[in-house]
Amino acid sequence: MHPNMIYVATGDVGEVPKICIWDTATTECLARITGFLNKGISNLSFSPDGTYLAASAGDENHCVAIYDWDKCTTASKNVANKSKKNNHEALIGTGQLTSAHVFQLLFNPSGDQLVATALGEVNFISFWGGAVRVQKGECSGAQSEKRPDAQALLCAAYLGTALVTGCFDGRLLIWKGKKLSHYFKAHDGPVNTIWGRPNLDGVITGSSDGTVKVWDQSLNQMKSVDTVMNVEVRKISIGQDKSIGCLNTKVSSVCEKSDGNILIGTRGGDIIEITKNNPKVLIRSHYRHALKGLATNPKKAEYATIDQSGLFSVWDVDPCTLR
Repeated sequence: MHPNMIYVATGDVGEVPKICIWDTATTECLARITGFLNKGISNLSFSPDGTYLAASAGDENHCVAIYDWDKCTTASKNVANKSKKNNHEALIGTGQLTSAHVFQLLFNPSGDQLVATALGEVNFISFWGGAVRVQKGECSGAQSEKRPDAQALLCAAYLGTALVTGCFDGRLLIWKGKKLSHYFKAHDGPVNTIWGRPNLDGVITGSSDGTVKVWDQSLNQMKSVDTVMNVEVRKISIGQDKSIGCLNTKVSSVCEKSDGNILIGTRGGDIIEITKNNPKVLIRSHYRHALKGLATNPKKAEYATIDQSGLFSVWDVDPCTLR
């Protein structure tokens, strides 16, 4: 998502993948970028000012490319031709990243460095002069088998100049510069997502344990009744007796809107908006395997679906909600 919260970048999984930047308000494709990366796009990240777009590929070296994507913008009727012409002009730097699986790309607050969280390592990437230079984060003073970073580092966000990474074992690791500073247990399951709050107000974390937690700038769990503090997705209810009923409560994504409301995406295909601990389901869907069947009710404004796992659902047509 672009910092203006209107543009969004997507990447496909083709052998020679294409990156598209879209205007969500008009659904217009603003730019298309191809070349340099192969075997699918696995991660995308805009710089804090929105100038640059970084992408990593699904090849064995997880190659990375950084673009000045605005140099590829054009009117939608001519986007294919102009994007091919300007790809080389738009490229800032490209190179190999790591053989380890990359989970997230993230720019630092000044936009002059990238971070890649990966399996068993975090990489700091500079990209000036047309090439990328990769340096692994340092975790000195610990045996390799006991290193807190010797696991999947699933996500990251900046808190000021400090980097916060979320781990498979539920810990948060805090990095000062390129060195691990300290860490602590934050969740009882993998930390899948971290959202950096604006104005150094802290971070929000989401986990496979079904919880979302808000942390202040000192990474103390917040106690204010005016914020969502430790929302248990599996126990959220609407009103007094209608359960949200998440089929899979693992939190896969989280973000905070400008009005302070928190959006939660679950592994079960739900998108939930939280307003001072009052939840509202915005979107619900199937989440496993292929959708195999659909039938409409000839007498009511409803339809039924069933997926490959055997999950049967009945939906209202207007609004499009799960019964």
